[in-house]
Amino acid sequence: MYEQIGYSLTLLFLGILALYDIRWKTIPTIWIVVFGIAAVVYFAAGNGVDKAMICVLPGMALLFLAFLTGEQIGFGDGMVALVVGFFLGGGLCTIMVGIGIMMTGIFSLYRLMRGDKEPVPLIPFFLAAMEVILIYV
Repeated sequence: MYEQIGYSLTLLFLGILALYDIRWKTIPTIWIVVFGIAAVVYFAAGNGVDKAMICVLPGMALLFLAFLTGEQIGFGDGMVALVVGFFLGGGLCTIMVGIGIMMTGIFSLYRLMRGDKEPVPLIPFFLAAMEVILIYV
């Protein structure tokens, strides 16, 4: 039951942010803060503090990539991965980020072949990756 609550909150969080990311190409900070607080409460209710560092590793890696690439991957995407890490744990969050980045890469290649060079939002692919994980895990 505990894990299903985390999965549901993750889907809700990613669903809301995917709409913003597709339509306005931005991720509102208020949603990250609200769900971030909920994620920390959720994590504290079921885990010890010693597991917290493992949960934030995928998000920290994305934030580091955002810094290295001059925000080609946005800082908001890294913050979303940080929040999702508390809901899913480090392992599932890493899988979600990996699948999401692969799906984004495939879609970006398709758009490049068509001559479209507009930036591709990452959060909708995180949502699709989360749905893939829930089907197969």
